[in-house]
Amino acid sequence: MSDCVRGVIDSLPADYRTALVLHDLQGLTAAEVADVAGCSLATAKIRIHRARHRLREALKQECTFYRDNENEFRCDRKAGS
Repeated sequence: MSDCVRGVIDSLPADYRTALVLHDLQGLTAAEVADVAGCSLATAKIRIHRARHRLREALKQECTFYRDNENEFRCDRKAGS
């Protein structure tokens, strides 16, 4: 599943991708994201919010989620995505 989700994350605009990865995957605070990205705290928070929204919408459009025979949660890219 991580390959599918990572592919969608990689398709986000660079500023959004950076904010999302630093905050949600690496655990930095919004203030730390702002420092790394060289932007204001408000801008960092907006980028994180917008990145999450875009990721959620892209996952709905580009991925199919299901449980396999072992009841593991899986994800496959839809054809043409």
